[in-house]
Amino acid sequence: MNNKKWSNSHYSYKYKDMIIDPYFVSKTWKLGEKDNTGILFHCLKTIARFGTKNDKKREIKALYNQIKRLAELEDVDLEK
Repeated sequence: MNNKKWSNSHYSYKYKDMIIDPYFVSKTWKLGEKDNTGILFHCLKTIARFGTKNDKKREIKALYNQIKRLAELEDVDLEK
């Protein structure tokens, strides 16, 4: 049984009139240490520009293919 108390503090984001820089976020979250392929960072950049650089259909396909490749590299079966 999990004895940790539930908290919603990880949902407490108060951004207003602020630019979130994917490079700063990546450095802060140490994405390169968690994923040396760069796929997580690439997903972050895609999310940050979602629907502005390219149309949403293309961005969704990009995210799908990025995660699919990460799963292949990490030997994760997405079908199970």
